[in-house]
Amino acid sequence: MAGWLEATRPGNVAMVGLAVLIGGWTAGADDGLQLAAAAGSAMLIGAAGNIDNDRCDLAIDQLNRPTRPLPSGRLSDVAARRLALGFAALGLLLSLRLGASGAAVAAVVTAGLWSYNRWWKRLPLVGNLTVAAIVALSLVYGGLAGAEWAKTALAAVLAGLLTLGREILKDIEDRSGDAALGLRTLPVVFGIRPALAVTTAILAATILVSGYLLLHHKKQYQIGLIGAVDAMVVAVGWTMWRDASPPALRRLSTLLKLAMLVGLVALI
Repeated sequence: MAGWLEATRPGNVAMVGLAVLIGGWTAGADDGLQLAAAAGSAMLIGAAGNIDNDRCDLAIDQLNRPTRPLPSGRLSDVAARRLALGFAALGLLLSLRLGASGAAVAAVVTAGLWSYNRWWKRLPLVGNLTVAAIVALSLVYGGLAGAEWAKTALAAVLAGLLTLGREILKDIEDRSGDAALGLRTLPVVFGIRPALAVTTAILAATILVSGYLLLHHKKQYQIGLIGAVDAMVVAVGWTMWRDASPPALRRLSTLLKLAMLVGLVALI
């Protein structure tokens, strides 16, 4: 895969686009071009944020993820900066299709990603909450293309909780490199077990929210999919206490990403 494309993290970007589309469908969006513009805008801004994150984390990734495009030399810093600025500009331009509210959300998310990459990710829980809020906002952002964007609230909470749990797991996975570089993430400051305990509480809250969704979705396929989300969440919660090694946590992080995808599909 080309370095610039890999740096956008296409899997994560596609997930953002899907979340925006589902937010729009949930809110009753009937303008296909407007919804497509919303999804495209969110994906471009997300790609810009991911590339910028790799630029800011170059020293960290040389320890934790040396095969990524920037630390491996497959993408230059100059090219990465230009790509990030270009994608962000295009994303903000497309957001105008959603009116003032959509442009405001896009601007807030862009500023949030920029701030996260430079400052907030280095603080316990602050960075994790920022990423979770941005992911949750992607559903609300898509909802702005419809008449009933408030209907996206519960799905946004579910996506935000799953993202928050995943972000903390990733911090535990990267704790050695983060500590060496002076980052004050939750597991670095308080230790692995307290970080696992916080993650457990977040996963429990996720199951409670999904239980509420089960009460309001009576179709069999939705019940099955939400049940699958709960099963994956329980598996993550059980396994992380038994094995908190970086390879195991990397697998569990991927499982939580899959759980979010299945949860989004269940809401269509």
